[in-house]
Amino acid sequence: MSDHVRYPSFSFHEAHPDRMAGMAKLLGLNPPDVATSRVLGLGCASGGHLLPMAQRLPNARFVGLDVVAEEIEIGRAYALALNLTNIELLVADLADLVAWQGPFDYIIAHGLYSWLPAPLQPVLLKGIRNALSPHGVAFISWNTQPGWSRRAPVHELIKGFVDADALPQERVRQGRAFAKVLAANTPRDDSTYSRMVHDELDHLQEAHDGFFLGDVAVSHMEPLRYDQFNQRVRAENLQILCDAGGLNPTITGPTHPQVRAAIDQFGDDLIKVECFLDAITGRAFRTTLLVRDDAPAAAGVTGQAMEQLRFSTDLAPPAEFVPGQPAVLASPWGGQAKIDMPILQVLLHAISEQYPARLGLIEVVEGVAELMGSPPNQAMLQQLTMALRMCLGSDLVQAHTRNLPTRPSPSHSPTACPVVRLLASSDALRVPTDTHRALPIDDVDRAVLPLLDGARSIADLVDQTHLNEGDVNQRLQRYWEAGLFIA
Repeated sequence: MSDHVRYPSFSFHEAHPDRMAGMAKLLGLNPPDVATSRVLGLGCASGGHLLPMAQRLPNARFVGLDVVAEEIEIGRAYALALNLTNIELLVADLADLVAWQGPFDYIIAHGLYSWLPAPLQPVLLKGIRNALSPHGVAFISWNTQPGWSRRAPVHELIKGFVDADALPQERVRQGRAFAKVLAANTPRDDSTYSRMVHDELDHLQEAHDGFFLGDVAVSHMEPLRYDQFNQRVRAENLQILCDAGGLNPTITGPTHPQVRAAIDQFGDDLIKVECFLDAITGRAFRTTLLVRDDAPAAAGVTGQAMEQLRFSTDLAPPAEFVPGQPAVLASPWGGQAKIDMPILQVLLHAISEQYPARLGLIEVVEGVAELMGSPPNQAMLQQLTMALRMCLGSDLVQAHTRNLPTRPSPSHSPTACPVVRLLASSDALRVPTDTHRALPIDDVDRAVLPLLDGARSIADLVDQTHLNEGDVNQRLQRYWEAGLFIA
């Protein structure tokens, strides 16, 4: 029996090429067409991130690399079962740059850099630079200081009670055993130390073994300040484009005057701005977009760039929403944002009403005009353009280069996307939605989703799952709202 500890592999919407291309185009670059692009996934595990994209983008090409043969074999079996011919999964070490088979238009290195041994970190960045096409974009995630420092003391405590030479499963077992001892014997009170320890232990208790191993039971993990990461990127002839989850606030303008005043002290030094924002937010993890050092410098967001894109948000106002009064907008994925600026409220309301559709700028203006009960005009367009920039900076709104297919209407014989049915029948913890979100599933979902092949009626599902009709319909409604069905 293998001692390999599986690392959860699922879709991550920030690392979708359409999202990456949207950010690049927003900043004045000309990224490759996503529909026909070449995409490389590094440390892809069993392909949970790449496989849904390969199915939904049949004219794009995907290559995934991972050092763990067991994960690659699982991913290959998935690809074969789905009849996907536009994806190749390879067992390869990062140092084997020949296996990268560049150039690639989009490169994804998620959950990888901070955990690499020091000699391999520049190898990863150098490989990205060599494999990236001239107008390509790379996604990389990394652990960030000073926020990671809040978590590190507990991790170091646990590492002291883990045999670094033991096999992975045994390291996880030892780490979890000591974490329980630590939790049981550390008083829960209002002291700073107690809150720090128990907050992290509570987090680790719920973590999958793969995450636990990566965060706690590994010998090497290096968080960095933003300026340190930037220096390393520059050393390998790459440059930071922007944060994958939103634009730099010096480009879009934050909404809080106090933060704006503090940022203004740094002038045009975007590196200091980002370090400052990490310091005041305690951010511990970053997702960053990179481009080659010979790519054009990112420009400010212009109206012309925004006219070429489409926009979406899943932040919806409450049922009792009254424009002009502070309101908490909520996402079905758990995010929340308190919005008190009327123009932002109406803008988000207009875009979220059409979710998951991605609206062009004119469609956004028309939707706002309808909600406001007044015809669109140039002054409204200018005001909304500024408001949209603010939303893009805070990741309240996302930019895209392409629209989504229209979701099918609820059916009496529903059909879930093939990759959803396949992953639900395996040991997957989550399944991909049409927006490339990862929907958590439970044992009931694993019983229902594989049956949604379009050949079964509601009555058939009731009979085969032993659920009552109300429970089946409730599950189907959740799947439809999440975007798991195809026409």
